[in-house]
Amino acid sequence: MLYYTDYESNTTDLKIEFYGFEDCKPNQSFGPAVRDQFVLHYIQSGKGTFYCNGNSYHLGKGDFFLLKPGVETYYQADETHSWSYYWIGLSGNKVHNYLQQSSLFNDTVLTGVTEDYVKKITDKFNDIIDLMGLNNFNTYYHLSLFEMTYSLLRLLITVSSDNGHSTLTDKKRYVIQMKNYIDSNYSKEIIIADIANKMALNRSYLSRIFKEEYQLSPKNYLSNLRIEKAKQLLLDTDESISTVSVEVGYKDVLAFSRAFKAHTNYSPSHYRESYDTKNHTVISRN
Repeated sequence: MLYYTDYESNTTDLKIEFYGFEDCKPNQSFGPAVRDQFVLHYIQSGKGTFYCNGNSYHLGKGDFFLLKPGVETYYQADETHSWSYYWIGLSGNKVHNYLQQSSLFNDTVLTGVTEDYVKKITDKFNDIIDLMGLNNFNTYYHLSLFEMTYSLLRLLITVSSDNGHSTLTDKKRYVIQMKNYIDSNYSKEIIIADIANKMALNRSYLSRIFKEEYQLSPKNYLSNLRIEKAKQLLLDTDESISTVSVEVGYKDVLAFSRAFKAHTNYSPSHYRESYDTKNHTVISRN
């Protein structure tokens, strides 16, 4: 389902360019593209990935991402749990100042929103969509639309403050940031100490809080992720073992084979040749 409408307002402080809602198909994407205005996206359900300034963010229900004027972005729905999202395009003399009050302006994304605020924000977007459907362009309509939009911006500012965003502590933010980095860069060489340095954090501290959250050290999480990705490639493609090893971050195919067998008890070639797709098991050799 897609809902989209242009809206032209005459105010200079805040101009509402358009609103929309879309229930995306698997892997549906937009971009790379550059916008002339700010476009705020709010994810109602599902998952997807947002790419901006060389970074990738894996996002889900209740998360925001912001497109800024003049900045190239790309975003894509998840293959199995595609997202649905609202968006609103804003311009005007004051919109820059309004959005700067939220951490979303500098961080590009806002995650970890409490369930209470998820409901409030969803209700506010639904109210706006319902009002747009009336097509009654009188004074009351304009005033109501702007009141709802300002209210939405107030919610955005509140939810990114310490009080409204209480479930996302600094520790939680660090852990999410690290997980997103690993999820997006597992095919490259990753050194945990380098990630910690980029985040200006102690490596031991970052590893400890990551393990508290996911019950795995960052190193083990990365290793597990690479093996799971390798399993998919071995079963879904005809790529050689050496190619698969490179695609999941191993430069040495022998090191990859050892790691794969340590995780699965099977060599990559045995796993590919003996996997029973019906029962989702590997047939052991006699």
